[in-house]
Amino acid sequence: MALVTMKRLAAVVPAERRRAVLRRLAQLGCAELEAGTPQLFAETKGVLRPQEENTEAAAAVSRLTAAYTAIGKAAPQKTPFFAPRMAISQRALFDPDSLREANRIAEEIESLIRQSEQASADMARIQSRIASLRPWTPLDLKLDTAGTEHTEFWMGTLPIACDLEALQANLLEQAPASFFEWIGSDQDQHYITLLVHRSNAAAASSLLRAGGFTPAPFREVPRTASEEIASLERQLTTAQDQKNQAVQMIAAFSPSRQKIAAAIDAYTQEALHDRLLSSVGRTARTVYLSGWVPADAESAVTQALQQEGCAYEFRDPLDEEEPPTAYRDNRFVEPFTAVTEMYGTPTYRSIIDPNPLMSFFYFVFFGFIMADAMYGLLMFFGCWFYLKKKRPAGTMRQMMTLFMYCGVSTFVAGVLTGGWFGDLASAVSGGCFTIPALWFEPLKDPMKMLIFSLGIGALQILIGMGLSAWRSIRQGQPLDALFDVGSWYLVFLGIGLFALGLPIGGWLMGIGVAILLLTGGRANKGFGKVTGGLGKIYNVTGFLSDLLSYSRIMALGLSGAVVGQVVNKIATMATGIPGVILFVAVFLFGHIFNLAIGLLGAYVHTSRLQYIEFFGRFFEDGGHPFRPLKNNTKFVEIVKED
Repeated sequence: MALVTMKRLAAVVPAERRRAVLRRLAQLGCAELEAGTPQLFAETKGVLRPQEENTEAAAAVSRLTAAYTAIGKAAPQKTPFFAPRMAISQRALFDPDSLREANRIAEEIESLIRQSEQASADMARIQSRIASLRPWTPLDLKLDTAGTEHTEFWMGTLPIACDLEALQANLLEQAPASFFEWIGSDQDQHYITLLVHRSNAAAASSLLRAGGFTPAPFREVPRTASEEIASLERQLTTAQDQKNQAVQMIAAFSPSRQKIAAAIDAYTQEALHDRLLSSVGRTARTVYLSGWVPADAESAVTQALQQEGCAYEFRDPLDEEEPPTAYRDNRFVEPFTAVTEMYGTPTYRSIIDPNPLMSFFYFVFFGFIMADAMYGLLMFFGCWFYLKKKRPAGTMRQMMTLFMYCGVSTFVAGVLTGGWFGDLASAVSGGCFTIPALWFEPLKDPMKMLIFSLGIGALQILIGMGLSAWRSIRQGQPLDALFDVGSWYLVFLGIGLFALGLPIGGWLMGIGVAILLLTGGRANKGFGKVTGGLGKIYNVTGFLSDLLSYSRIMALGLSGAVVGQVVNKIATMATGIPGVILFVAVFLFGHIFNLAIGLLGAYVHTSRLQYIEFFGRFFEDGGHPFRPLKNNTKFVEIVKED
């Protein structure tokens, strides 16, 4: 169960082949490259130095993404949920002619986007102008009217809180040579005009300012409000036509949608390579790459480097180096690494790969928590169909595969415990027909379910302790394995034999306890040697607590079964046509809900049992996961060329 052995890679790459080398390594997906360190540059006395690499790929990604989004809005395309990504070779993905064409289209679309945005801005401005003019449509005067030789004409707004009657009374008293007219009001303000003799203008102005008067901003408009609105509406129609024309021209590029999507993925990889090359050491004609490669991938990387004319070296890690941690698991175990990575990454020298044994227990625990054959079939075929049609990558592929496998264990556990959409057969037939459990029914025999849960939990705890002992032995500490783990094995074995009525069980318990008392504080000084042993014996409470944690397998399994039975009981309460409608509605909603909540509970609590009760006994956290250079694409799936 050892982790993957790593080799240190150092390569000198001809500068003109640097991007070709990165593409080859990304295609292999087995080399983790790292940025150059200040120490590296200092040790070479400046011979190696970083140099910015900028192919404008990041800007291209931004431009192409904007174009792709614009096409999606202008010409919406219904993409089936299970539609797979476009398959393309790496040579076709990075084809210069195709990328140039995609860039040309994106630049044209970028220009059209600007036209559309300008038209939208014009429309918003015009609509705002029209909205501000509408309250003045009752006024049959040109908006630039300023008065006559002896009068002044004002138009504007007053706050809605202004008392117009009081204002008119004050005008009549202080500026009698004036004519006040109310045009209209809305929820915010009053619209008014005032014709005043110049001799009364100062007094009238003072009264209006005191009331919060704001002049209308239309003094330059030589038309009435209605005429200006008509003119603006014509402008609005023109702006709308311009926007529609731009959108139609963008929609015309819809056949190039896939080409633009592929270019986005290509330039995304190039932008990644830009960042990497900007951080490594370079000379005038070479680029220095360093990183880590799994030992079994050394020959493939060697072949790629040789074909690109590189000088290279592989060596074993030094003691002070901490290589990345990689797993080499089979097809069944590999999806379960996603669970481990959510907890942490073991150190490179931790010796133990936690995934093979963890995956078995995760598989079993998940199945008995769900424990329904039909739920298992839905999980398996749903995930299988998604994987086959959608062909996801990365973490999504791992998680869907994990749930597909757990669908198998859920089906088996359901067959063993008689769960087929709960007790659907019995509920529908009124108890005349049931599908018997091949082993036992948890709701009828919960004690057996509890014993099974605690039993398999005890097995996992003992295996976790064994892995801890194995790690100690491999690290040259066999006494730690004997005293810290072996003594507990004697205690547990003695308890089991004593429970069976065998006298030797008591002797084994006594020997185990004596070893714990005598050796538990061996690393302490003075009186700590005695208290350390007592502390070790007190840890038996921790074992009991950990063991009881596995009762959640029983609890969650029973709760899911009970919910399923309740759903079936409610679904079969009525008869006739209403009964059929009730059955379909309650059955679908109830079992979908029970499946969803069951999946969440099974995933969370099964993971918790691994993280706390299992990993806590031997897992050496602190490593960093192996992240090889690879083509991380969103729209396309890169396939190997024939």
